Amino acid sequence: MSKFIESLREDHEVILKALNVLNNVEAIDAIKKIVDFIKNFVDNCHHMKEKSAIPFPRIKGVS
Repeated sequence: MSKFIESLREDHEVILKALNVLNNVEAIDAIKKIVDFIKNFVDNCHHMKEKSAIPFPRIKGVS
């Protein structure tokens, strides 16, 4: 088997493993919690802290 075809076969195995994880209900719940964390904490809290810590108004988008 050529190296290219072998590489594609390995890619498909990795994709199938990822799909199997997504088919697990607990995994879906974990993913939803992580997305919720990113949306709420990172966007609302962490980025606000970063913006407030930047001392240069021009960098903050204020001319």
